[in-house]
Amino acid sequence: MVSRSYSNLLELASGEAPSLGRISRRIPRIMTVPGIISDIDDDPSESVCSDPSSSSTQKDRIIMVANQLPIRAHRKSDNNKNGSSSSSTTTTSNNWIFSWDDNSLLLQMRDGLGDDDVEVIYVGCLKEEIHPNEQDEVSQILLETFKCVPTFLPPDLFSLKGDVEWETCVPSVDCAWKQIAEPVMKQYMETTDGSYIEDKETALVWCYEDADPDFGSCQAKELLDHLESVLANEPVTVKSGQNFVEVKPQGVSKGLVAKRLLSTMQERGMLPDFVLCIGDDRSDEDMFEVIISSVLGPLIDPRAEVFACTVGKKPSKAKYYLDDTVEICRLMQGLASVSDQMHSVLA
Repeated sequence: MVSRSYSNLLELASGEAPSLGRISRRIPRIMTVPGIISDIDDDPSESVCSDPSSSSTQKDRIIMVANQLPIRAHRKSDNNKNGSSSSSTTTTSNNWIFSWDDNSLLLQMRDGLGDDDVEVIYVGCLKEEIHPNEQDEVSQILLETFKCVPTFLPPDLFSLKGDVEWETCVPSVDCAWKQIAEPVMKQYMETTDGSYIEDKETALVWCYEDADPDFGSCQAKELLDHLESVLANEPVTVKSGQNFVEVKPQGVSKGLVAKRLLSTMQERGMLPDFVLCIGDDRSDEDMFEVIISSVLGPLIDPRAEVFACTVGKKPSKAKYYLDDTVEICRLMQGLASVSDQMHSVLA
């Protein structure tokens, strides 16, 4: 099942340029309504393709998909709802002000193309929550003005409601160790172009995916040893993963979260009968161990099919592996296809 949004993305990928001028009609919702692939509506009246009378000149098109759009969104205050911005990079709706996020990596990638003949369309989420009643208008404005396709997740997909606090799996911990680890990480960040530090609530991560691969890998090994030395007496663990080195409190792991998730499902009488767990680095090994050990316990249905799978053929607690992300996508597509067939038979 595909949503109306998926139909729109197919139109974008097909080479038919979306209309970026003012459209007299109201365009369909973009990334707002779940749907089924077999339900794709080909009604031309719902198309967001270019007007046939527009110029036939075709540009090369690149669609950049990311977690977040390179857009800043601010809700208007009562004082400026009737005002307008004079900036050429700022657009307003009835309730929102939108502008480019100049710090976004996506815009830097766009600048790196160095070709004005390439049309770039961005797909991703906004940092701010948009009410469903505003989503059509916001989608229209972002598509026409910024060539951005916003994604809006249905409310029932959010586990965190506005009046519910995040749950923690471990008691509050003392993060005084950050005062020791952060200066060390900064030394390596300053000497490794393309690296940066991500300061999470209970963890510090040195990331180097944008650095030279060989130099970054060497720096990561040195940093790992350095941190293990200076933090030897602190209640933390230091781990390296795919293009990162992380310091976090002891006892905090993906395995802990996986166990908590299975326990919560058990408490609600929802024993899973199918479990697929995929990971690509050392930090996923605890998760694999929990999933595998749960097969013989009360957290998973005794008849359940359980698959722990690592990405890349390497020593791992996972029984299965996939070569790369392409194979992951193929696996997901296959599972979706089988699921649709089963639903059709049951119906």
